[in-house]
Amino acid sequence: MHISQRRDGDAKKKRKKEKVVSLRMSEDSFDTIEEYASRQGLSVNAYINSIVDSYAQWYIPGISLERVAVPKKLLATLFDAADKNTLDKLGQYWAHEAKNNILLSGSEFSLESAIDYVKKASKYFVHASPTITLVKSEIDVSEVSHDTDHEGKGFDNDILIAVRHDMGNNFSIFVSQFLLHFFRQLESRKVTEDHDSTTNFVKLEKLR
Repeated sequence: MHISQRRDGDAKKKRKKEKVVSLRMSEDSFDTIEEYASRQGLSVNAYINSIVDSYAQWYIPGISLERVAVPKKLLATLFDAADKNTLDKLGQYWAHEAKNNILLSGSEFSLESAIDYVKKASKYFVHASPTITLVKSEIDVSEVSHDTDHEGKGFDNDILIAVRHDMGNNFSIFVSQFLLHFFRQLESRKVTEDHDSTTNFVKLEKLR
């Protein structure tokens, strides 16, 4: 199988419009943010922007879900304690909630918005970036990274999505059920999945 990598240099990405604002905060808060950002190799501006983006893209649109912050180790322990039937039900439940979340944001539930939701969920919930691969034919595969501005191009092809995590096998079972039921709600693709303890794979095949 021949694999070709789409490079950023092939086309300039559209630059997001920016707005310059001033922000007032206490010195203690600034010192804490500055120290933490430095440990992450970020400027204060870059770190604050990442926080603003996470709220604009994930937390505020999903405000009806009443999301709360849970330590990753605690979350992994809770998933480990759940049986398969519970994990299946959780996956199905959150698949429907994810669709509702897209609709409540004013967007149409489509293949593009569904994939965009999975990218954001991976980024802000799993803290990983999914790999999305567009299968054009049996001999031509183009890999698109999570932040490539493809503007929906390639969605006429079969699509492979891989999500990596470090939450254990039960979390993979939950994610597999979520992905299956989430994408099957589109009724425009044949959805199959596979997983191990660190990675979930889902294939979205065009209905022939």
